[in-house]
Amino acid sequence: MDLANVLRFELSAVSTEPWRNGRGITRVLASGSFSRNLEQWDYRLSLADISASGPFSTFKGIERSSLLLEGSSLLLTDGEERQLRAGPMEVIRYNGEWPLNAVIGSSPTRCLNVMTRKGIASGMLKVLDGMNAVPAADLVMLLSLHDGCEVKTAESSAPQKLNKYEGILLRDVASVVIPAKPGAAHAAVLATISQLKT
Repeated sequence: MDLANVLRFELSAVSTEPWRNGRGITRVLASGSFSRNLEQWDYRLSLADISASGPFSTFKGIERSSLLLEGSSLLLTDGEERQLRAGPMEVIRYNGEWPLNAVIGSSPTRCLNVMTRKGIASGMLKVLDGMNAVPAADLVMLLSLHDGCEVKTAESSAPQKLNKYEGILLRDVASVVIPAKPGAAHAAVLATISQLKT
């Protein structure tokens, strides 16, 4: 197995970037380009800790998905017709160009975000329950939600054991997620990035 295709991480060890409005921080987990323009990313996986309600940044030409990991609720709204709401472990999908405000509940909120450039890449974000086979994609991210979750790749006989909020990034590697407790709900979060074929 090419170790360059497998990268482990811990959320607590990922460097943070403060928001310009002071109402949150972002941890970039992965970012890259499929095009020749290396100054422009085509996909980005990140974790946002939101401490107070306020405006979301806009991204021209970007599709976004957000999963509520912690907190009671997340509402993205433009104050008029757009009202996008997520409860715990729910995903909302939206256009990155929309000018939206994030309204959080009474406690700080943590969201996992997938962003992809329109016409170049597509992304998927979901919560895995129980054992799951994960097909290979250009980039796969698995984030454990419990201590003792395992990720087994086709190229390795020994599984990678992950504790809560530890993750693994896989490039072109098929894998299987084995939960810490068989039958347990919300074993891990899966995010995939795939280059669109033209």
